[in-house]
Amino acid sequence: VFQPRLEAVVPGLHLHLRCCGGEDMTDWSLSFWGSYNPRDVPDSCCVRQERRCGRFGLTNKIGLYREGCSNKMVTFFSSRLLIIMCVGLGVAILQLMGMIFSLMLCCALRGRRGNEPIDNDSNSKSPAVMAAVV
Repeated sequence: VFQPRLEAVVPGLHLHLRCCGGEDMTDWSLSFWGSYNPRDVPDSCCVRQERRCGRFGLTNKIGLYREGCSNKMVTFFSSRLLIIMCVGLGVAILQLMGMIFSLMLCCALRGRRGNEPIDNDSNSKSPAVMAAVV
C-alpha cells in the first residue's frame, strides 16, 4: 500500500533527478500503483509537468524521463560521499568528546578515592579525626 509520506517523496525524487521508476519507467506497471493504472506512469515522470501527462505513458513513451532512479541515486550519493563521510565523522567525534567529558565530570564529582565528596579545603579534617580531637 502506498503510504502518504512515500507519495510525496517519489514525485520529488523524479523531478529532482529527472528519472522515472526503479530501473526504468516500465517498473511502474509492476507496482501496486500500476495495478490500478496499468498503462500510466505518474505525472512526475513527465519532462513537462502537466496534469495527466503520464496517462498512457507506458504505451506512447513521449515526453517522459526514461532512465530509472536507482542508477541516478547511486550517482547522486557517490558524488557526495566525501561530504557524507565527513559529517558522519564529525558527529562521531562530538559523541566521543561528550562521553569523555561526562566521564571526567563523573570522576570529579566522585573524588579520586571512591565515593568520598571532593574536599577543596586541604586543612579540613575528616569527621572521625574531628571527633577524636574534641
